[in-house]
Amino acid sequence: MNLLGKILASSQRGRTRPWYSHRYLGRILLLLIVIFCFEYYSHTKPRELQDILSDNTLRVGYSKAPDVAFENAHNTYGFQYEILSHFAEQHSLKIELHKVKPANAMIGLNTNQFDILIGHFPKQTEQASNPFSLYINGSIFSKLLTKKEFQNSSHFSKENIDNLNYTNWLPYQESDVWHSSKIVLFEHKEPRTPRTKVIPTNQSIYYDSGFPIHQINFVSLNIEPIGKKNLLESASRKEIQFGLTSNLRFRISQKFIPRLRAIKTYKEKVPLVWLLPKHADPKLINTINSFIRQQKTTQKIARSSDFWSKKYSNINHLDIISISNDIKTKLPKLRALFIQASVTENINWTLLAALAYQESKWELDAVSPTNVRGLMQLTQSTADFLGVNDRTDPEESINGAAKYIRALEKNFPVKVKRSDRIWLAVAAYNLGIGRIRQAYRQLHDEQSSEITWDDVANKLTTESTSFQNDQYSTGARAVEYVERIREFQKILRYYPSE
Repeated sequence: MNLLGKILASSQRGRTRPWYSHRYLGRILLLLIVIFCFEYYSHTKPRELQDILSDNTLRVGYSKAPDVAFENAHNTYGFQYEILSHFAEQHSLKIELHKVKPANAMIGLNTNQFDILIGHFPKQTEQASNPFSLYINGSIFSKLLTKKEFQNSSHFSKENIDNLNYTNWLPYQESDVWHSSKIVLFEHKEPRTPRTKVIPTNQSIYYDSGFPIHQINFVSLNIEPIGKKNLLESASRKEIQFGLTSNLRFRISQKFIPRLRAIKTYKEKVPLVWLLPKHADPKLINTINSFIRQQKTTQKIARSSDFWSKKYSNINHLDIISISNDIKTKLPKLRALFIQASVTENINWTLLAALAYQESKWELDAVSPTNVRGLMQLTQSTADFLGVNDRTDPEESINGAAKYIRALEKNFPVKVKRSDRIWLAVAAYNLGIGRIRQAYRQLHDEQSSEITWDDVANKLTTESTSFQNDQYSTGARAVEYVERIREFQKILRYYPSE
């Protein structure tokens, strides 16, 4: 054998196994599985309370709805968001919002993409009514098992049926009930058309994913889930005609989707809770539940609910239809002017726009019987004081009104919260600073607690009912004026800012 042959033969005998042999591939695969499991667990493990406090951030999952949360111009509003923001404020936390589709909410919760989920109906009520309905991968079996079927199941036959704790099957944990609301059947209806009394059997009635429809026996009605769509947004776009939701969500949504009408309200109630990951930190759950009890004891949730859902007699669905249409047709030409004035005077632009709508319905050349003119309905003396040369010029009118609101606001001490001072200023815009300041001073002498706009409003309204002269009747009208502007501002905030 020549030299080259000997070298090749020796190299063949001493050669190690290639990296792609079965033995090494198995080891590599095992290592990858271990790494994947570690990474998955470390990224999906629910954050403990201490982690949340250290990070100063609470991750919140939500689906857009007026009673939950909605964003406008980098600000967030909504009934449930307002309550949760009080919790975050108590613990010096910033809220990090994660908008999710209703159908994907449970996936996000189960993979711990957020610490808490708001605005979704719990399935525990359905589970409680039939403890043999099982949740697998975050979804309820389409078939509810009877006790006999459950006992005969090969997968669960070893379980002790009598001692079965149904909450073990839930893919999440629930907070305490912070509110409850009746169930309402609604329709999307055009104005001046009769209310539907009998729904055709072939007509579908939609409901949000997870909504506890099991509580009611819907005889001869075709009920089906909305799927991946948003129930209320689908109704606003006329994609569906009939739907089921909570009465609270319906009442709040009526202010933003004016063509919603209630057909029937059922006596059964939906418990409203917040949802947390299945293995959430018990300390976090206890902290949230303590906050809920505190809010219920101090009536803060009830007051917030009234603010968002209360119907004012001087606002009707035609007013809401009118502003909804004008937001699409008139507002785009004025929005930039409102935003510019809001930056200059540090006043939310939606408040200025709502004030203008109350004054003139966004008509540039509006004139009243008392000769106040323009978009913001300035008197000649006020225009002169503010340096407004042309009251019918929208830019001058808006800038002048914003400047005037800021000047009125400075009549009240800084110890009064800004959110209250601004409404006192708006009331003075209508009634005059003298009457509002007088009511404030009377309250200052009568009570030692912090004075709010609600206190002053009650004072003005009470005096209006106690005295039948012209001086005091204007007080109640000023309160109605402010409340209309607050309602218009809510609607403006709900619509996209662009």
